[in-house]
Amino acid sequence: MLYKNDLNKIIDRLINDINSCFMELITGYLKNELGQNTLSQFANQGSISPKVGMDLHMEPIPIVDIKKFSDNSPYFLSEVFHGKLVQLWNNCLHDIFLLFIDLDFTGKRNFEELSDLSFRLFFKSNGKNCSHIKNEFINAFDFKSYAYKVKLINKILNLNNVGGDELAIIRKNVSIRNAIQHRKGVIDLFNLKNLGSSQIEILDMNGKINVYKENDIIVLSIPEIYLLKKSMLYIGHVWRVKDD
Repeated sequence: MLYKNDLNKIIDRLINDINSCFMELITGYLKNELGQNTLSQFANQGSISPKVGMDLHMEPIPIVDIKKFSDNSPYFLSEVFHGKLVQLWNNCLHDIFLLFIDLDFTGKRNFEELSDLSFRLFFKSNGKNCSHIKNEFINAFDFKSYAYKVKLINKILNLNNVGGDELAIIRKNVSIRNAIQHRKGVIDLFNLKNLGSSQIEILDMNGKINVYKENDIIVLSIPEIYLLKKSMLYIGHVWRVKDD
């Protein structure tokens, strides 16, 4: 396959970034656990002045307030790194499509699978060139729904159509990320319709399934993010071009 090396570089970068991101999450989670153990030794009546810079301390904060907010730390970390993982995946979809477009325009591989992707081209005196048209294709792809983008790429790179469960897990987590970023973690009807379901199943901190329905607030856990990580790595290996 002519584009094997270029495609595999994109997939390998995704795999490395996913593993690094997840390790950062685990490191942050363990540090938080150690900090919680230390914090529990302080009396609620005390206070502390955190050092936030060289010779710079904040005003005293009551220990009881720190303990109250620290209960949310694991879920805050989960949301941050979950969002990073989903972004890595979306970046990979963009990079793969960009590679396809470059190969098609240079005549190295005719991607007939992209024929249904269309856009309106407004001709300008400085815009009638190949680069402009390529950019319009890329913009059209970026504005498509997640379901459209992943289906298009998977059709090209996954001829045996394996990994349906893993793709469903990734799609679910993309919806979860969207709910967290745009709706404060609240599951709404639009979110559920995109998934074609009346509920979302998410693992809790003990690895047990919690069922979320409309208007429920999502609580992310390490087990759910680990499941996302495994699913992305699996599909990455499926899409990666194997050695002859």
